Amino acid sequence: MASSQPEWPLDGSKIAFVSDRGDHSFIAVYDFAAKSLIYMEPTVDHDRDPVWSPDGKQVAFLRMATGGESGARGARRTGEP
Repeated sequence: MASSQPEWPLDGSKIAFVSDRGDHSFIAVYDFAAKSLIYMEPTVDHDRDPVWSPDGKQVAFLRMATGGESGARGARRTGEP
């Protein structure tokens, strides 16, 4: 499910990518200068399609809830995004 391509900001200092764990996936950002890896709000859902803001300071991504209505936690959707 999480098959999007890595995404680079305009300055090329970081890379955002999907870390697919099979039953869930995270968006991760690697900072080359700091040599650090940060996971963006990790959950047990499927995160995908990261994209940088034009100024390269924020990452947006899609989150698809795992489980059905019976297994979902938190807010419930009335339809797919």
